[in-house]
Amino acid sequence: MASKDFDIRLSSGNVRVRRWGSEDRPPVFGVSGLTANLVCFEPLGAALEEAGFQLLAHDMRGRGVSDNTAPGSYGWPSHARDILAIADELGIEQFDYIGWSTGSLIGLHINRMAPGRLRRLVLLDQVAAAPPGVQEVAGAVIDRLGETVPSLPGYIEAVRNMGLIRPWADMWATYLAYEMEEVPGGYRSRTSKEAILEDFEWDLHHDGRDLWTDVRCPILLVRGMQSLTPTSGLVVPEDMFQDFMKALPDTEVLELDHAHYGVGTSPKTGAAVVEFFSRP
Repeated sequence: MASKDFDIRLSSGNVRVRRWGSEDRPPVFGVSGLTANLVCFEPLGAALEEAGFQLLAHDMRGRGVSDNTAPGSYGWPSHARDILAIADELGIEQFDYIGWSTGSLIGLHINRMAPGRLRRLVLLDQVAAAPPGVQEVAGAVIDRLGETVPSLPGYIEAVRNMGLIRPWADMWATYLAYEMEEVPGGYRSRTSKEAILEDFEWDLHHDGRDLWTDVRCPILLVRGMQSLTPTSGLVVPEDMFQDFMKALPDTEVLELDHAHYGVGTSPKTGAAVVEFFSRP
């Protein structure tokens, strides 16, 4: 079955949703990172669809083809409310959840806001606010937004040559093309730099460790063991990882020899997520 895109009108704005698998299957929500769009869940969507699930991913407001909304409308709690509203619109009470990067912190907020709605929780390479070295890399990624580039293939090749996405997968070219629109002089990202900066400011001022205290659902943490750059360090460094495990010792952990952008495209992640969600 091919994936299907549709729009949902929320009180906060219009959001674009993509579903892999039929709507009568057990639901999984996939929520992406700071600047990301729904296409990043293509590998996991295919794996979950084959295993009998439906995966629902969306462009968070300010990303992809969802609405860009007013200043002050972003931050982890606002995105968490959007996801709960999407579930309500679709008649979904309880669901499994995959958060990648910032999406992990949004998932922890959902757990706090609506206890019992998350059945199982997968955290892809983030458990709290990223360390300073990783935040510097995020700032460089944000800088690409708002710029007009003359060539779409040239833009994709330039992003690939940054070396942050390792290993490179064909999906990333589709992902990058999805967010771009043709404008006078070339192409520009639809994603709002202002929206991303507001969410980035939230990240800078909220550590997220307080969200660990009330998690009761089973957790799988997939941790990337390669630095984004030679100087950035890991997104989940060892001291943070040890603190997290002390707070939530029943967490299952999969460590991969990948950097941050590779953890969600690895077949090992797909297999682990399917097995985790297939449990009663």
